[in-house]
Formats: sequence, C-alpha cells, structure tokens
Amino acid sequence: MLLLLLMLLQWAGFQAQNHIYWLDIQKSVTVQEGLCVYVPCSVSYPQEKWSTSTPAYGYWNRETDQPTKYLVVATNTNRKVQEETKGRFYLVGDPKKYNCSLLITDAKKTDMGSYFFRVERGQKVKYSYVSYKLSVHVAALTQAPDIHIQGTLESGHPNNVTCKMPLACKINSSLTFSWIGVAFNSQDHKTTYSSVFTLTPEPHHHGTHLTCQVAFPRADVTTKRTIQLNVSSWKLSSNGSSLPILEGESLYLVCVASSNPPAKLSWTRGNLDFQPSQPLNPGVLELPRVALGDHGQYICQAQNSLGFQKGTLILSVTSKSRIWSTVAWGAGIMVLLALCLGLIFFIVKRYKKKSSETAASMDDIHPVLNTSSQAIYVNSYPLCHSTLGHLSESSSGSPSNYSSSPTAFPISREEPELHYTSISFQRMRSWDAPEQEDADTTEYSEIKIQK
Repeated sequence: MLLLLLMLLQWAGFQAQNHIYWLDIQKSVTVQEGLCVYVPCSVSYPQEKWSTSTPAYGYWNRETDQPTKYLVVATNTNRKVQEETKGRFYLVGDPKKYNCSLLITDAKKTDMGSYFFRVERGQKVKYSYVSYKLSVHVAALTQAPDIHIQGTLESGHPNNVTCKMPLACKINSSLTFSWIGVAFNSQDHKTTYSSVFTLTPEPHHHGTHLTCQVAFPRADVTTKRTIQLNVSSWKLSSNGSSLPILEGESLYLVCVASSNPPAKLSWTRGNLDFQPSQPLNPGVLELPRVALGDHGQYICQAQNSLGFQKGTLILSVTSKSRIWSTVAWGAGIMVLLALCLGLIFFIVKRYKKKSSETAASMDDIHPVLNTSSQAIYVNSYPLCHSTLGHLSESSSGSPSNYSSSPTAFPISREEPELHYTSISFQRMRSWDAPEQEDADTTEYSEIKIQK
C-alpha cells in the first residue's frame, strides 16, 4: 500500500514538471529553396533559483542518427553552431521573455530534418523540449518574383519598374536581381529583397518582353518572371508635307498612326470634313479626279485616350493649259536656238569659202604655187648666141605671163641633138568659176632655130 502511494506521488510530480516545461510551436513547416520561413514559438519553464536579472539562454538543436548526439544550429550564446546553418538559422526570440521563435533563411534541401529547443536559466532550469519537435521540409523553388510598373508606360516618359521577391527574408539575405529584355539589360543589382530601375520606353518596345531574374547565391537556385510590355505611343505619318499634282489626275492620301491604344483617323481641309473613302481604312482619302479647287492644306488627325496629333499635307494643283503653254514656250526657244546655230554655221561656211577663193586668186597671180599643172615638152636645138624667148601659156581665164631669164648655151660643131625639156605651168582659173581640179595634159612643141 505504501509502495502504491509512493508511485502515485512520483507520477504526480512528473506531471507537474511536464506542465511547467512546455512549448507552443507547430509540428512541421515547409519552405521553398532559397526562401525563408519564420516559426513562432513560446516557451514555459519554472522560476527556480533565478531572478529577473538572470540571463536566459536558448538553443535550437538538430537531431542526428545518434539519440544522444545533436547539432546546435542557432543560439543566443557564443557557442559554436553547425557550419552548414551558420548565418541562415536565427534564434530571433528572447528566452528571457519566454520567446523561442526561429527564423530560417536561404533554405536548402539539406535543411530537412527534426529540430528541438533547449533552455538554460540559472542553476536549476536546464531543459530540452524533445517532446515538442519541429519537422522542417524543403520543397523545390516555384515562387516567382513580382514585377510592378507604376502607372502606364508611355513612349518617351520615364517610369519606375520594381521587381520584388515574395517570402524573401529581409534579414541577412543576399539576392541578385537581373533585368533582361529589349528595353533594358543589366545584371548584378544586389539589394535586400527588391530591385527598382527607371525605364524610358520607346514605341518599338511595345510587345517586347522584360524579365526579372532572382538568384539565391547561398541556396544556389534561381527564379524569374517575364512580362510583356504595353507601351502607349504616338507615331503619325502621312505621305509627304507638300505634293504637286496635275489637274485631272487621281490621288490617294494615306495617313498612318502607329499608336497604342489604336487611334481614330480623320481627314479635313479647312472647314470641310471628308468621309472615309475606305470605311475599313479611314486613313485613306481618295481624290479620283483632282480639280483646281482641290488645292490647299489637308490635315489628318489621330485621336485616342492619350490625346490627339495632327499631320498636314499641302496639295498644289497645276492646270493643264498652263502646262501646254509652258511646253510651247520651251519649243519656241528650242527652234530659235536651232536657227541661231544654223545661221552661225552658214556664216562660218561662207567665210571659209571666201577665204578659199582669195587663196585661188593668189595662185592665179603666182601660178607656180598651184598644185595643178600641165606638162609642155620643148624640142630645142642649142645655137650660139641664142636665147630662149618668152614662153607663155594661157587658158580661158584672164591672161597671165610667165617670163624666164635669158640663158646662154655653149657653141657646138656637132650635129644638133634633140633635147626635151619638161616644164610645169599652173593652169589659170577664172575668178567666178568654182574651184575645179583640171586633169594633167601634155603638149608637144617643136621649135627650130636657124643659125
């Protein structure tokens, strides 16, 4: 009976002790690779042999395969902790205030396991809460960053773009943000848990992709998110600022607005509003037969939620009669120029002809200078003290004489020899007769001289 009473008292004391040492914590927690998780925890222990000024020490331990061996992963003391969890597991609660909360950052697959808390305060309170274990599970990283654009992206207007990683820890966490895209390309923007950059988009950035990539160096994992840019822009273009055209021709005026959101197009001239020639394409204005009254300034207006813009074109219409008058004047000038050239050619030719006739006249005065000639053969008998008389040759033109100088011949007693002498004379031309080259003629004359 006494033994039973002692056993009951021992069991009651054990229950009272367990009631004094307790832990309020969830049984398990799941975290993705690279992210962090906060585990709230409350601890209770008896006030035995310690005062309010007595420090309280807490330890988070990891179980191993050996029941009596465990690894310290986080503590508020100077005790050495496991190298694998150093700088990633934190005892953020104060055991002195009965708080044992745990923070896990940059979670790794190797962090999976069971953990328990231990408290020490004063000489009496030294207790491990092995009955209140925390099971940690680490899943693959599927969380993507969030990209936030402030306001609407308008072409030419700067705007802030923010990339933020949800569930990323703000305490001692090192993330690497990389922006990749047509509009922006940069890397190694290290911040705590977000990155902001200023984007000034252009019209060609509309529809392109922008990617924010986040790397977790400690966990050796990355994640990213890609968005498509929606850039509101204006680009109004027409087919020219000034356009000349001939009366009666056909014309299409084309106005194109590259904008986002799409713009409504319309054509006007002065106070006249034109109805679209093609309802499906209101930017096209058709003028099937241009008249003189169609000249003037044409305005294409594009309007959307951002406002409106205008493009202008000046149409200059030329009359056909004016064109023909211009052509006639041009033809007259060309004819007059041709006549002038012909007159100059005639004068030059006449001058050359007179020069030739003058040269011919000079040749008649000095026949020996003319290239045209005739041959006269003279049979002469040389005698003593004889002289050759004057020889002359005339033609149908004005007479001209050629005289040879007297020549003495030596006396000879032998029979007279027959000598032939060839002398060339220039044939004479009349002043008015055209220049004509006469054929060479040969004449023979026998001259006998008596002693």
